[in-house]
Amino acid sequence: MDRRSFIAAGLVSWAVAPPLATAQAGWVLMGTRNISWTSSRDSIMVTRTWGPINALSFRTRGGELFLTNIEVSFTRGGRERIPMNTRVRPNMRSNTIRLRNRNGDVRRVDFTYRRVNSGGSMRTTLELFGRR
Repeated sequence: MDRRSFIAAGLVSWAVAPPLATAQAGWVLMGTRNISWTSSRDSIMVTRTWGPINALSFRTRGGELFLTNIEVSFTRGGRERIPMNTRVRPNMRSNTIRLRNRNGDVRRVDFTYRRVNSGGSMRTTLELFGRR
């Protein structure tokens, strides 16, 4: 294998490894939301049935934010309120949030947040992951 082929193979494996590692660990992308800095509250609607989810995690793309609280709504009723008080840095995942309520599939996640730094107007996307 020549040097260029070796480098190309390395780049391909690096680009593919994160999604494969995520899938192998049982994590699925449940939804995304572009953050509006004119508000401090938003929601992610889960439009697909993933089956029982026992944990959640968030990841930001672009900017960063400070998650204050989340409220998880389930398909068979019931809600779970979870205080977060967590800073989610750009392109990083939050800690794993274990769910106690198993009353159906996750239907919606409401969250409150604030901007971490006031400089700039970087577009921030929040991604919601669930672990089966």
